[in-house]
Amino acid sequence: FDKATVKCKIGDIVVLMSDGATTEGTDWIREEIEAWQDGTAQDLSDRLCLCARRRTTEKRKDDITVMCAILEKAL
Repeated sequence: FDKATVKCKIGDIVVLMSDGATTEGTDWIREEIEAWQDGTAQDLSDRLCLCARRRTTEKRKDDITVMCAILEKAL
């Protein structure tokens, strides 16, 4: 496992994705998040899942799982 420490602030977005969502690379993820205007964490998760599904070219289908959180309160 890799370990990283990151300081987050209100409004930051946390994205967790399965390897099935990144089989065609990860360069597109930042672009999609930056292009996303407004909505809920669920809306962003749905958008990223759809984009990952569209990018998948493998014949063997892997699961695509995306979880997003938009931080509302810092502790």
